[in-house]
Amino acid sequence: MGARSFPFLERARGRDGPGAPSIERALEDLPDEALAVRAKDDGPAFALIYDRYVDRVYRYLRYRTSDPRDAEDLTSEVFLRALRAIGRYAPRAPFSAWIYRIARNAVVDHHRSRRELASFDDMADRADGHPAGDPEGHVIAIDRRERMRRAVEHLPDEQQEVIVLRFIEGLSPEEVAGVIGKRASAVRDIQFRALHALRRRVAPEELAS
Repeated sequence: MGARSFPFLERARGRDGPGAPSIERALEDLPDEALAVRAKDDGPAFALIYDRYVDRVYRYLRYRTSDPRDAEDLTSEVFLRALRAIGRYAPRAPFSAWIYRIARNAVVDHHRSRRELASFDDMADRADGHPAGDPEGHVIAIDRRERMRRAVEHLPDEQQEVIVLRFIEGLSPEEVAGVIGKRASAVRDIQFRALHALRRRVAPEELAS
């Protein structure tokens, strides 16, 4: 992931002194929500949040923008916004929903400023699960993902977002609901309609893969 890091994060990671390794290990054992509360006044805690989420946020943004350079810039923007807002974070909902909501708003602002519609880019970067010694399987997997990508591009924007958050990022319906501001039941309904539309465009076995 090519998004820039932040100098204070590097300083926080490199902090030494008595007990520093044990403090870092203690932070690593914290769940996201507790770590976010700690990060309100603890640089190393925010640095660990960054490490946990930077690739996930970048991947989400990569699927929601048309240029990997935009995804990199937006990833940096998301964590800058998160840093500014972390003092207002309340652990009533999963931290993942909070950070993805910031990412979603960054995408909306990005497309509004450029007056363009959100689009999905190449999904071929995803791991295909085929060993390097199986070139035929690798080619088949790439072709399958490309057909799936084209099918997803035909979905309405709301359905695209639910599919990405549910099946690319692995969020639960409740977590997706927190991101997009709808009830979990509405997320399940959007997911059902999206999968129904995809089944008309791709073979059932490809949806299951």
